[in-house]
Order: sequence, then structure tokens, then C-alpha cells
Amino acid sequence: MIKDSFYNWTPEQKETFEKKQIKTNEALRNYYIYTNFIENTSKAFSMKRRALMKIVENGINQGTINQQVRMMSRIKSNKSAYENKIKHKNLDDIFATTILTTTQEELEYIRTQLKINGKIQIVRMKKINKAQFVAEHFYLLIGRDVNVIECRLQTIDDFEHSYSHTLYKAIGDKKASKEEIKAIEESKQNMYNSGSAEIYSEIPLKWYAQFDEKTRKMYERQLTTNEVLKELYPFLKLREEKER
Repeated sequence: MIKDSFYNWTPEQKETFEKKQIKTNEALRNYYIYTNFIENTSKAFSMKRRALMKIVENGINQGTINQQVRMMSRIKSNKSAYENKIKHKNLDDIFATTILTTTQEELEYIRTQLKINGKIQIVRMKKINKAQFVAEHFYLLIGRDVNVIECRLQTIDDFEHSYSHTLYKAIGDKKASKEEIKAIEESKQNMYNSGSAEIYSEIPLKWYAQFDEKTRKMYERQLTTNEVLKELYPFLKLREEKER
């Protein structure tokens, strides 16, 4: 009999192994459930994004809102979705779109258009007041999930600054020491270098939409894996992505 056989393990070793197996199996099951859910509802999310882009596009062409208005959409990563489920006992906030407006009037214009748009049925609204920005959240259903449309009154620079705190969230709200930051950076870099599935489970799907002055239309582009990784972890040294 092999010395390290499962049958020779202590009860404590067996229990530890079984817990790890259960956790792995549960993670795989959650992954397939989530992937199927996204596949079944992503078309509806795409239609909502196109309707939002049309609202922004019409506003710009009418001279009601500025060409600098930006629109960003995402589908939450598998890891983030299930961490949220554990915390709130529910799979929600999977789909989200943020529209960055430059004035209060632009925010009010988009709010009005959302209310009268037949393709976007708002189920509830919520006002957000933070030190960095003010916003209004509009909630609508996509399948069984609540999709959040966020209209922010905030500059793109301030938005990008407030967004780039993933590294510090990983060690909590406390002030991080240089050693803690370095340890996390090295851990993420090692995961990336080894092609670990763990780091890719943290990546959301993301799209940016901007107005093109030549065609007078809004265009949307999905970010590459490297672009999203660079947003999440600016310190990563990334390999070049192969053209598809």
C-alpha cells in the first residue's frame, strides 16, 4: 500500500481533504451555473446597452448633452458574483452600466429619457450622494437579475481614480503597509505568470462606448483581457495578447 494513500491519512487529514474537494466541486458547479445564466441573458443586456447608447447619441446630436459623456458597461466576474451572493444571499448586480455626465442638466436629461423609453422599464430608482460624486441609480430586470444603470455626475479622471482601488480592497479598508502591498502585487503577478484560473475568475467583461464625431453615432468596444487586467491591477507586467 502506498504510504501517502488516503487510507493511511489521519481523520484530520481526511477531513481537510474532503473540505477542499467539496469547495472545489461547489466552485465548479457555481461556475457552470453562472456561465449558463450569462449566456442566456447577455443578449437582453446587449439590447439594453444599445437603447442607452441611442439615448446618449440623440442627446449629443440634439445639442442637449456634451460629446464627452462616456458610457461603461460590465458583466460581473464569476468570483465577484458569488462573493456578493455569500454576502447578500442573492445573485444580483451582475449587469451594470455607468453613464458619466458632465453637468446636472445632462443627468436630468438622461433620467427623463430613461423614464419614457419603451425598451427600458425601470422598476425603482435611488439617489446616491458621495463625497466624490452624485449619482442616480435606475434598476431594471434582465431575466431574474436586477440590472443597475448608474448616471454619475463626475469627470472621467475622477471616475478612473475612484475605480482603481482593487488592490487596496484586497487587504480591507485599513491603511496598507508597503510589505502588504508588495505581497499582494507579487501574488497577483505569480498567478498571472502561471496562467492560474484564479486570476481570470476575477475578470469582468467590460465595454466602453463613445461618440464618434464623424459618423455622429455612439460606438461600443469590448475591452480585451489585458486591458481589463491592467485596469484591475495596474502593476501587472502583461504579455502581449495574440490577435484573434
